[in-house]
Amino acid sequence: MTAPTTSPAADTTPSGDTGRSITNTDLALLKNCPLLKEDTFHEWRKYMEMFFTSVGADQILDMLDELDKATDTTQREAVLTKFDAATPTSRTLDRQLSPHIFVKTDPSYHSLYDGLRSGMRCYIAAIRKFQRSTMARRFQAREAFVSVKQKKKESVEDYVKRILDARKVLKGLGVEPDELETKDTVLMGLNKYYRSTRTTILAATVEPDLATIISILSSAVPDSAQNHELDSSDDEGSISGLAAAAGRAGRSGRPGRGDTQGKGKERARSFSPPTSDGFRWCDPTHDSHCHRCGRKGHIAAYCIHDMPQKVRHWVMRRPTVYVSESANAARRHRSRSYSPDSSDSSTSDDDDERVHFMNDAAPTRYRYKKIIA
Repeated sequence: MTAPTTSPAADTTPSGDTGRSITNTDLALLKNCPLLKEDTFHEWRKYMEMFFTSVGADQILDMLDELDKATDTTQREAVLTKFDAATPTSRTLDRQLSPHIFVKTDPSYHSLYDGLRSGMRCYIAAIRKFQRSTMARRFQAREAFVSVKQKKKESVEDYVKRILDARKVLKGLGVEPDELETKDTVLMGLNKYYRSTRTTILAATVEPDLATIISILSSAVPDSAQNHELDSSDDEGSISGLAAAAGRAGRSGRPGRGDTQGKGKERARSFSPPTSDGFRWCDPTHDSHCHRCGRKGHIAAYCIHDMPQKVRHWVMRRPTVYVSESANAARRHRSRSYSPDSSDSSTSDDDDERVHFMNDAAPTRYRYKKIIA
């Protein structure tokens, strides 16, 4: 009697299921993936898409391709409904995906996956939740799109990619900016080193398309940094900004005191930080106050108020100190030397105040003993 044969257990896995296992190499792609929540969805989705590509989750990738082709929210919902009802082509892989999606979601949103064991359905639930178009999300995405600015050392390619990524976010919400708006955003956000290139593009007789603009910018040579030393947005209050101001003063025929033969720029490079009163030593940008102590109308020639130590040392080493023209005029009228310890009713109040001010700020041995006409 022939023994009964035992038929193999029925295979509940759909045909074509390779039983692909997720490896540590695949998981490494999720190492820096942020937890899914309201403000991280788009970054989270980028990491997840790379993860799905690595593990071979072709069905989810096909769904994403169809979502990208959808032109409005109605079409997008139809795509999600279609794949939500579909049977996973690889049940083994599909079920392995769900716990990884779960652990990369903020705990406050874990309820999205209640009763779901399919990785594809978990991902669909996340898309439905976080890509639903609301006024707040559209506003946030639109603000991010128009606020993209090219960083100082950022390549054109990286800068344009950030704009296109922001545009893709708006597309997911059903409000994708058109090419004209994208071109304007690209040109507006360029840094100062591409201003001449932007001017050339704007002066074109025929308006170029977005691809042409990107190509022109990518092949353009950035302007020299020297052409932008006067840029107040980056250099305001900085040493280079003050040096530029000194250069302007020299070119306009108003060189600084003691500046001859174009040496003003060299001196401008050694400007000191602002004083306690908010003024900056050797600042040539204001004519109405002392460049050193900040007193309006005060002569700055040898004022030592709040003087940097290296400058004070240089001043004190000089054997003779020249004071203002008004003090020299007073000296010629008096026809005698002036000592700060003596009093003279013929000396003007301004001269007395000026000399005493400078003497009070200096050590006794360096007080002003004479005035040279």
